[in-house]
Amino acid sequence: MRLAVVRKRSRWSIKTIFRDTKQLAGLEACQCWVDQAIVRHFGLALLAFTVLQMPRVDLEETVGSVKERWQLEAPPAPLKACPLHLRVTL
Repeated sequence: MRLAVVRKRSRWSIKTIFRDTKQLAGLEACQCWVDQAIVRHFGLALLAFTVLQMPRVDLEETVGSVKERWQLEAPPAPLKACPLHLRVTL
């Protein structure tokens, strides 16, 4: 019985990573039909999940709260190198 509990705990972090990757980074949104596209989508979803982990304020902050914080921030100013006809005017 004790071995089952130890085994479950060791797998828990993996399960939460896949759950968060599916929900927050779009892993389950894949609608690809080509094998190479599926591999690329999987890699990019894991990269997005990794990028979402980097700006965490502390280790207790969830990836979901980081994503929500980013979505609520104002967009950055347009680049000055952008041509005038492509700049967003407010």
